[in-house]
Amino acid sequence: MNIFEKLSCTKKFDYIIKTTAYLEQKSDSITVIIKIPANEINKIKLGQNVILSFDNIPYLYNKKIITEIISVPYVIDISSSGGYYFTKISLTDEILKENGSEFKISGKIELNAEILAGKTSFLERITEPFKSLNKN
Repeated sequence: MNIFEKLSCTKKFDYIIKTTAYLEQKSDSITVIIKIPANEINKIKLGQNVILSFDNIPYLYNKKIITEIISVPYVIDISSSGGYYFTKISLTDEILKENGSEFKISGKIELNAEILAGKTSFLERITEPFKSLNKN
């Protein structure tokens, strides 16, 4: 067995897309907008878990909300800071109650978000950028 065969048989790890989410309360619902880097959009699928972390907000360390992707965006937003897709998620009362807190959001706040994008091996992660070159 050569080195490539050995690497392709290796353990798979969770692939996590670290990004930003924006929360805003409108009347009685909380809207979440997730910012997805353009080079990661092909890894986004319906139903993937998203962990919203309040770690960047003082006094709310270790507070998290787990929700999921309910729509995959198709329009890219390009600016001098980069190319991003934005998808919207509504937090339901059930999700908020599962997390054991009642939330009232004052203004628009920015949170850390992690999208759990499935399993990948070390070899797949290294060769992924070259696969897109091969398509052209």
